[in-house]
This record gives sequence, C-alpha cells and structure tokens, in this order.
Amino acid sequence: MARNKRFRRAFQLQRPGALTAMIGWVLLASCGPQDVQLYRQAEKLWRNAEYQKAVEAFQNVAELHPESPLAADALREAAAIASLQLNNPAKALKLYQAFLERYPRSEHRLQALSRVADLYENEIGDLRKALAAHQQLARLSFDEKEQMQHRLAVATCYFKLNEFDRALFDYQKLIDDGAGGHLREQAQLKVGTLLQMRRRYQAALEPFKKVLQTTACSECKLQAQLGLVECYDALQEYGEGDRVAREILDPQIRSRMVRRFQRP
Repeated sequence: MARNKRFRRAFQLQRPGALTAMIGWVLLASCGPQDVQLYRQAEKLWRNAEYQKAVEAFQNVAELHPESPLAADALREAAAIASLQLNNPAKALKLYQAFLERYPRSEHRLQALSRVADLYENEIGDLRKALAAHQQLARLSFDEKEQMQHRLAVATCYFKLNEFDRALFDYQKLIDDGAGGHLREQAQLKVGTLLQMRRRYQAALEPFKKVLQTTACSECKLQAQLGLVECYDALQEYGEGDRVAREILDPQIRSRMVRRFQRP
C-alpha cells in the first residue's frame, strides 16, 4: 500500500497537460494548429474537473494526430487522469498499453510500464501480469536501485502467488547481490517469514536479528521483533522470547507478547 501511495504521488498531475519547459513554446509553434487546439481544450477540461471529457479530448489528440509531437504526452495524460481522477484502472491500463505499443522508444517507457505493473498488482489483481511487467522492468532498468526494487516486486509477486520456493530464492538472491537499506531489510524480513512458514525456526532467527541490528524503520523493527518472538516460542527458548517481547515499544502488543512467556 505504501509503495502504491508513493507511486500515485509520483504520477500526480502537478499542472494540466505535459507542456512543460522541456517542451516549450518552440514545440507548440512547430505543431499543426488542430493538435495544439485540441490539446489546449483537453487541458481546459482537466482544469474544470471535467475528467471524462478530458480523457476523451486527450485521446482525440493521439488518435487524430498520431504524428504530432503532442500525441505521446496526450496519451499519457489520458491514462493518468483515468487512473487518478476517474479511478478507472481498466481504462488507464488500456491507455498505458496503447502508449507502450505506439511509442516503444519513448523516454517515458519505463515510467508507463511501472504504472502498468502497479495497476495489475494493486488495482486489477492480476498477479501473473504484474509479475511479467516487473520482470521486464528489472531487465530494462538502468538504475541499479530501481532494478533492485523491481526484483523485490518480482519476489513479492511470487510470494503472493504462494510460490514460496521461488520467492525465497529471489529474496535471498537479492540480499546476496548487495541490496542495501530498507530494500534489504524488506527482503530479510520475507526470508525470515518464509523460513518460519517451513518451521525452520533456528534458521529464521538470523534474518530477523540482522534487521534489528540495522533498521531505522519502526515498522520493520516491530516485524523483526514479532518474528523473533514466534521463533523463540517455537524453539521453547522462553527467556530469549520474553526479553525480545519486553523491548517492543507498543504497550498493547508488548503486553500480549509478554503473556505468551508467562509460565504458571
């Protein structure tokens, strides 16, 4: 969910249209009058919160003037409005896919493909197609951190699909390949959880402990502590379990976990 919110913020329309300084009035002057007029009409509809009409108007730019320098941006604008303002993921997905098919060399290709992956995973619920999109992004991304993020998403798709062997392999490979920071901690937590699920409690202790040693994230810390409590309880190492439970900051969770280790 957090990841989806971050993605939505990244795609939030900061101003109507894609005519920024990067395109400029020089570009406008080079376009035919009809495509410019249609584009401006679409922008006006967006400003007036007539979102359905704005989507249709931006689509018209791309359909009626496919050779226009504005066509690709118009299609992306239509997709973003369909997703963010109309909350219509199916329509947004169709528009992003059209953009990817028509403009495979666009500098915004990876951004659009990332949005496709997000829509499949979090809005439409087709994990197989989300998995394929994340795999493609992991191959195409030039930035190492972004590549690692998509590899984490691939592993998480396998986890959600209950393909736990593959998920465990991919999470561990991510750690072995040098993923750092919060991304590494997320992978370590998943490795610990998957080992727990296999009742390999002794092996699960290590990734949870490593998260506690490095994390500055309160949620990651809590997940690692709860994982350790579960492991120590299963291993009947009640003293260690009680010690970890008493270090939990949330008073309600701490009280509930401590009670697990109170013996008559």
